[in-house]
Amino acid sequence: KLVGLTDRAGEEEMADGLEQLSDDFREEKVFASWTVISAATFGDNLQAGIETFAGAFFKPNVIFFNMPSSTDQEKELAELIGIAVERRCGVLLYHKHPEADLGNRSRLNVWFRDRGPDWDLSMDIGNQDLAVLTAYKLKKNWDASLKFVCKVKDKDSITKAEDYLQRLAELARIPNVEVWVGADSSGG
Repeated sequence: KLVGLTDRAGEEEMADGLEQLSDDFREEKVFASWTVISAATFGDNLQAGIETFAGAFFKPNVIFFNMPSSTDQEKELAELIGIAVERRCGVLLYHKHPEADLGNRSRLNVWFRDRGPDWDLSMDIGNQDLAVLTAYKLKKNWDASLKFVCKVKDKDSITKAEDYLQRLAELARIPNVEVWVGADSSGG
């Protein structure tokens, strides 16, 4: 279900864009429908959209935002992410590179934080689950290579981090994942 959130002035343009996106999904044999919600503020729109579909069989679980281009938009985005978190929705932030756009779509990197000294793999991988799932889908759709990347504080953690990332790829059933772990040059 695609939901466009806009003010009244942008309603027609939003509807045209969503209709095209929905058609693109259908061409790929993915069922898609769309609607436009108009309210005074984007935050009100977002909350109304999430609440509207909260009772649906497939509740909203991911919200896709463009990266803000101003400080005011950053503050609004922080509030919107708060709304999404309260409603247990994941958030994807997209930043279009000014020259490369999405690049050549042949290589994807997912960056992981240093989890040391405890590199135990559990069902809780922090907030990386959505990033891993998104990377897997893009890898598959674009026929791209995938690399899990991590920078650790010291050289002693490299092997543990590599093992963690390899096991994560295996448990997530993502084939052909390259792993790269490097140590901070100031960390020993």
